[in-house]
Amino acid sequence: MLEEGMYKGKLDKRSDVPARDVTPMAWLKSSLGLPDAAQWLGFGVQRLRDEFFLVAAGAGADEWTEAVGEANGFHSWRDVEAVAARLEGVRLVLMFDLGDCVKVFPAR
Repeated sequence: MLEEGMYKGKLDKRSDVPARDVTPMAWLKSSLGLPDAAQWLGFGVQRLRDEFFLVAAGAGADEWTEAVGEANGFHSWRDVEAVAARLEGVRLVLMFDLGDCVKVFPAR
């Protein structure tokens, strides 16, 4: 259930879900408190022990970076889940570019 002030768009009168004219991405940005201009970079994989982000996944030679702006952005949930499934101690994140920084939110 949405909290008051959490969603700034129209709500369907029958429930607490966004009206059909509001895109899922607009609803997500609003729910996360992001500006409309925030650019979706995709799903990322964050290593929890040092909070590094996956740049490239390979057979035993994964590349990681602490600069989230350099992380690989997956646009398919299935693709990012498949990569994360073979890694330990990671979480999936949502990545948004705000222009002056990249914001990361847990995907679950």
